[in-house]
Amino acid sequence: MTPAERAAWMSGFESGYADRMEREHRTYAQAVEDIARDYVRMVALNEELDEVLRDAVSHPTFDELCDRRGQHERAAAARRLWRERGVSA
Repeated sequence: MTPAERAAWMSGFESGYADRMEREHRTYAQAVEDIARDYVRMVALNEELDEVLRDAVSHPTFDELCDRRGQHERAAAARRLWRERGVSA
């Protein structure tokens, strides 16, 4: 390979390498932005879920409501079903 060919080859190689590095940097920056956007969305979903859970635990359970209405068999059936399915102890 002549010196001129070697210089042309090295110039092409360096240009390709620089282009690759620039694309990788942009890809990394985009990934960081995506992760940040997903994190913000996840925080918002967790806050919404916390509100739903607080609301759910602040109300009586189905079996308690059945007992209040005098439907003791229905309450017992609900408790038994929950125990069988591992929902409650």
